Amino acid sequence: MAGTVIDWVVTDAQRARFATLSGDHNPIHTDPVAARRLQGGRLLVHGAHLLLGVIEQATTAGLLDGTPTSIDVRFLRGVEPDAPLETTLHAADGAVRATVTTDALPAVEITIVPGPLPPSTDVLHGCTSLSTPDDLHLDDLDGLRGEFALRADPADVTALVPHAVELLGPTRTAEIAQLSRVVGMRVPGLRSMSARYRISFEPPPAESSDLVRYHVDRVDHRMRRISVDVVGPSTRTTIVAFSPIGPIDQLPIVEGAVTDPGEFSSRRVLVVGGSRGLGAATVVLLTARGADVRFTYRVGVDDAAAVAAATGAAAFPLDTLDDVRAIEGVCSDGWQPTHLAWFATPPYGDGTKAGYSHRHHDELLAVQVDGFVAVLAHLPDSLRSVLWPSSALLDRSSTRSEELADVKRRGEAACDELRARHPAVTFATPRLPLMLTDQTTSLLPTEYADTALTLLTVLRGQPD
Repeated sequence: MAGTVIDWVVTDAQRARFATLSGDHNPIHTDPVAARRLQGGRLLVHGAHLLLGVIEQATTAGLLDGTPTSIDVRFLRGVEPDAPLETTLHAADGAVRATVTTDALPAVEITIVPGPLPPSTDVLHGCTSLSTPDDLHLDDLDGLRGEFALRADPADVTALVPHAVELLGPTRTAEIAQLSRVVGMRVPGLRSMSARYRISFEPPPAESSDLVRYHVDRVDHRMRRISVDVVGPSTRTTIVAFSPIGPIDQLPIVEGAVTDPGEFSSRRVLVVGGSRGLGAATVVLLTARGADVRFTYRVGVDDAAAVAAATGAAAFPLDTLDDVRAIEGVCSDGWQPTHLAWFATPPYGDGTKAGYSHRHHDELLAVQVDGFVAVLAHLPDSLRSVLWPSSALLDRSSTRSEELADVKRRGEAACDELRARHPAVTFATPRLPLMLTDQTTSLLPTEYADTALTLLTVLRGQPD
């Protein structure tokens, strides 16, 4: 059976409306700059939004004609606003099954067991308030309990998913939406990622209530996995979520490596992409050891200001996808670099994360290879050494990392060509091991190389 196939998108405007409806203002859903430093590495659509979109589609397709008795949802990968989506719907064995794909990869799997149940007792009024997510760690979560009032404007709910509201009623629809609030704002809050909802629908209670109560049933510290029981006015849900580590502050990771403040004193170093990650760690190590450092950033103004304040290095905005000539502003006062270190990268995950896609491959190629070559053409003749870090993943077989590996191979090839054209400049493309950054954090126990020791070894290998 081929099933019903529906092409659709969740627009960025719809994402913003759902954040207000659900009360989930976690930065992974609302702040593209802050989202770079959270699991997923970029702005993502709320998982509950995708679920309601599929319920809307199944209802419109005539596959649901009464309130379901249960819904089981598995979230497999993040979905970006405006990304093309495809839903495949099947009705078989007394259930409706749906798979949502993006970039030809499964993102959400849903099983809906049809009802019917009586309509819910609608208790909606008011609207959710704008707030910041709780910043809880695993040790804070064991046995945690809490509650909040279910708030949503029925007109806003209906405007977003009218057919789902006709099927479920405004209250049940809002309860599904605000499961996102439980995870993204309360448990675990800031550092969170939904993995599964198991929803059961209840008959209308004898006495109406507008409270959503939650209780952390179990915390698996090794896997950073949390199980949460949620009871609303007309639903009961078990949520499985993860609490990834991060964001990763590089300054304390490498600050203990300062032992020779004069080691790099003869170097004037331009670090492209120095506001976070390994670029920020490189700025810290270089300045602490005497180098005269300037670095660039694209959108992380606050991150760049923090690195500049901690190190004394000067920060300059640069968008390698838009105006590479802006790099000349770094040298406008006569400052000329002797060394270049290239750490610019768009948000993409580390190639082993489920969110990596063909589109991210193209963005990464544009920044790490095309942008690199273009910027190099605008730098002065004072340049003596270029550092373009590659990846140790090229030394091992990894199908899931193949597209990232392709970018690294092309970057190495570009450096080979540049080396032939600029014989007076040293081009280094060391294959770095896995180090702890925002983009390499993992839910699984992972062994990371020592960041300070690894980067210092690379920097010492460059000629003065």
